[in-house]
Amino acid sequence: MNDVIQINNVTYQYPGTSQTALSDINGKIRKGSFTVVMGETGAGKSTFLMTLNGVIPKMMEGSLDGDILFEGQSIIPYRVQTVTQYVGLVMQDAETQILGRTVAEDVMFGPRNYLVPRTEILERVKEALATVRLNGFDQRDTTSLSGGEKQRLVLAGILALKPEVLLLDEPTSELDPLGREQIYSTINLLRKTTDLTILAVEHSSEDIIEKADHLLVFQHGALKWSGAPHNFFRNLPLVKDYGIKPIPVAALGWQLKEAGLLPEQDIPLTLEDAASLLEPLLAGKQLAAPPPAPVNNAESIIEIQNLSFGYHPGQEAISDLSLEIKRGDFVAIIGQNGAGKTTFAKQLNGLLKPNSGKIILCGKDVGGKKPEEMASTIGYVFQNPDHQIFRPLLPMKSCSG
Repeated sequence: MNDVIQINNVTYQYPGTSQTALSDINGKIRKGSFTVVMGETGAGKSTFLMTLNGVIPKMMEGSLDGDILFEGQSIIPYRVQTVTQYVGLVMQDAETQILGRTVAEDVMFGPRNYLVPRTEILERVKEALATVRLNGFDQRDTTSLSGGEKQRLVLAGILALKPEVLLLDEPTSELDPLGREQIYSTINLLRKTTDLTILAVEHSSEDIIEKADHLLVFQHGALKWSGAPHNFFRNLPLVKDYGIKPIPVAALGWQLKEAGLLPEQDIPLTLEDAASLLEPLLAGKQLAAPPPAPVNNAESIIEIQNLSFGYHPGQEAISDLSLEIKRGDFVAIIGQNGAGKTTFAKQLNGLLKPNSGKIILCGKDVGGKKPEEMASTIGYVFQNPDHQIFRPLLPMKSCSG
């Protein structure tokens, strides 16, 4: 395959900072490949993606050195609006890219700006929404979507532009397991039926190990490792050195390798491989039963009694929910996107008021209390941290200044 993107000695520094966000990055991306970008928080992954379609430095300013070539031609002289016809970017914060009042209007926005004929736009909207599992959402208000649904909507809007390169900044961070699998199934389908080149920032090692062709690992703004994903994830010390979550079965395989029972090239990377490996090793051996979970006898902190809530009449997001949470409990709320997880959490500190039912906090009914009255008892971290950051970062001053 030919190289669709070439990165030559790219260094970037955000405005008002003294440190480089990217340091002397070099690399090539093959046409039709699926490349995953990994690294610790702050390693430069998102910054790297934004250089590839001109968002950096054209929209975020700062200082960019080096060159980025798309199919042999530098993108540096061109406007972002020109580059995005060919290189589409799905950003980490979905809400920054949602512009339409309804789902259909939002997906139409990009093709309209590039003067795509109306009949083709309608066909693209239908195809893109089906691809991301938002069939039937055409007239839904975009503000009513869950975090995961917004993420899929933004992806649909970019797919409707028919780009040659698709950049995905943590495309599945707010999706349930089914949603993640469907997004990556979509990626696989696109790769089989088109020449689409994909780069994705991802933290879930298990999701990409069998799907990606190429892995780029960043640390402190530098590209530290490049190669086949399976070579990287079979080297447990290397994975830990770069602050990346190991694949659990690979961590087990590394222990067997350290014990001299397994060569490194046979370390399993999937559950299926691990099962095939361990079955003969455990043949005839009885595994000990796990210990019983401890019982929490502490007093009740939160008691939910027959809680129901709906955003619109006749449509309940929570229906007749009852449960008890005791002091010291660590409770995980899980479910598919749109199942009501965030809606439920917002009931607990008064951000949303139930249509019926009670919330008992420390033995007292908190019905009617305002969020500010409950904030000292129940803290809440929003799904989108931007909703809680209300002051810009001020530049540091020296003692002499």
